[in-house]
Amino acid sequence: VIYGVPPYAYLWSDGSTTEDNDSLMAGIYLVTVTDALGTSVTDSIRIYDTWQDHRDMQQYMVVKIASDLWMAENMNYTTSSGSWYYNNDSLSYAGLYGRLYTWNIAGEVCPVGWHLPGDQEWKNLEMWLGMSNIEADSSQYFRGTGEGGALKEAGKLHWNIPNTGAVNETGLSALPAGWYDSAATSF
Repeated sequence: VIYGVPPYAYLWSDGSTTEDNDSLMAGIYLVTVTDALGTSVTDSIRIYDTWQDHRDMQQYMVVKIASDLWMAENMNYTTSSGSWYYNNDSLSYAGLYGRLYTWNIAGEVCPVGWHLPGDQEWKNLEMWLGMSNIEADSSQYFRGTGEGGALKEAGKLHWNIPNTGAVNETGLSALPAGWYDSAATSF
């Protein structure tokens, strides 16, 4: 806490009253901080589950949306070919954005028990976020209205202004990780 008048009182949505709450499981929690003058501020925090890839021991944040478990980070598994870092700069981009893969390699690097989501899984996710069956079954290149915003990281740190509709209510924290044009061999 950097504002207000100490001492501070804390109230977490799980009933805890300590400043640091180490007993939280994965989920979204509210914490209300009240200063000595009775001024209160409430904010939320998301605690992620993690999953470890035993091939290279990297840890990834995962989030449960509806009944499915989704990786909340891009894979960063090294391959001998078919994958790159954005601008070929692993120092600047590996930790946040992971690797870019060709479609075939992306399917191959999925760890045991994981796979790339198919169109039906995306439709189920979109409908869980409020899209109608008719719209989800549309063959248009773009479908939906605000469902993407529920998946995107909010703010302007990694997205161009205005990042309209980005609220990240799912915790997926989707980032603009780039694309690779294999015909032009450029990013």
